[in-house]
Amino acid sequence: IGILPEGDVIVDGDTIVDIGLNLADQGAEITDARGMIVTPSLIDTHRHTWQTALRQIGSDWTLNDYVAVVPHKVV
Repeated sequence: IGILPEGDVIVDGDTIVDIGLNLADQGAEITDARGMIVTPSLIDTHRHTWQTALRQIGSDWTLNDYVAVVPHKVV
């Protein structure tokens, strides 16, 4: 739907049910997210953002190729 400067997002479990302005909130738990970014799937970005570049250069890599190029630490 693009950028919506203000509005409501109704979530049921882990599913976005509706997005819009002045949606009915009967019995809903309300979280005030003013001044924040609300977007689906923006989870664990500190780890996945840097890996996005590897999707381009390493799309045909094997696991051995990945381990040889990407720094890692065995715990």
